[in-house]
Amino acid sequence: MESFLTVRQLARRAFKNLRKAIGRLASSPSDAQLHQIRIKTKRARYAAELARPSVGKPAGRFIKSARAVQDALGIHQDAIQAERHIRQFLKYSTSVRAGFVAGRMAERQRLRRDTVRKAMKRLFKALLKRGKKAWD
Repeated sequence: MESFLTVRQLARRAFKNLRKAIGRLASSPSDAQLHQIRIKTKRARYAAELARPSVGKPAGRFIKSARAVQDALGIHQDAIQAERHIRQFLKYSTSVRAGFVAGRMAERQRLRRDTVRKAMKRLFKALLKRGKKAWD
């Protein structure tokens, strides 16, 4: 006999995977680790959206927190990619002025990443709290 998962069980499983991944993070996670958290958050959010009709407000609150984490980690990932492109541009530029401007642009991307990293602990705490209320 086959056993089927309910959407609630699917959401609980996705949250459990996310919670474990967040729990394994070091105090200063790598960019790649944060990107993996973003992917797991997205999966947990989509599963929660499916389960929302049967779970109600707790799922809605979790979805809101998951969206905030996704958005912040998206900014982080965008800043990484932008800085990578800026550095690539610098390889082919001989202009001192272009180098100066590119350096300033790279600095801004680093600042964006640092801002997100400072907010992560608070965002993860809210996400885990709301996930626990929805799925445990």
